[in-house]
Amino acid sequence: MSNKIQKLGNVLNDRMQKAITGRATVTVELGVINSNASLTTDGIPAEIPKGDYYMPQGVELHPGDRVLVAWCGMTPVITAVVVQS
Repeated sequence: MSNKIQKLGNVLNDRMQKAITGRATVTVELGVINSNASLTTDGIPAEIPKGDYYMPQGVELHPGDRVLVAWCGMTPVITAVVVQS
């Protein structure tokens, strides 16, 4: 087995074990896109500069957009633009 495949297997195994034992948490929160395209989440009052967060390819964000943010470790990932019903 190649070294890269073994490393991938180890990462997947570690994540599964953490999920099984309850040590893995998923944090999801709302945020807003600022006029300079930075992200401010409701839980962190500091701006996260564009380029320091991830988002789905092809999604256009506009200032004032409310977004759903999932934290993958220390990395914020915008999963969707949301609107109030």
